[in-house]
Amino acid sequence: MTRMNRLLFLGTVAAAAAFSLSAAEAAAPAPLKLMSATPAKDSHVPWPKQIILKFNAPLATTGLQIQMIKPDGSQIPLEAPIPTKDQVLSEVKTPTLPGPYMVMWEVKSASGAAAKGDYTFFVQ
Repeated sequence: MTRMNRLLFLGTVAAAAAFSLSAAEAAAPAPLKLMSATPAKDSHVPWPKQIILKFNAPLATTGLQIQMIKPDGSQIPLEAPIPTKDQVLSEVKTPTLPGPYMVMWEVKSASGAAAKGDYTFFVQ
């Protein structure tokens, strides 16, 4: 193989590798992210009647978990989470006292990507 042919061959191999990597990256779904929450992170609100979490992708209808944790570590009773396209809603069953509360969540996207997280808000 001449020097010119080797250079052309190596250039073609490099271009093919770069194309296959970019195609694989394009095919991979974006990570599932929490886009907004009601009540919002670090907000000061009256007793919330609902927890609403909005995500960047459609959600699966199963495997959804939302918990609301009191300052003493015990849980506030919530209704079963209800998914609607890219958000999930859960009704708060019991009024809360003033103080910080943590929301812990775990969801899956319709494409199977899983995500979980938590945040704190304050009841006035």
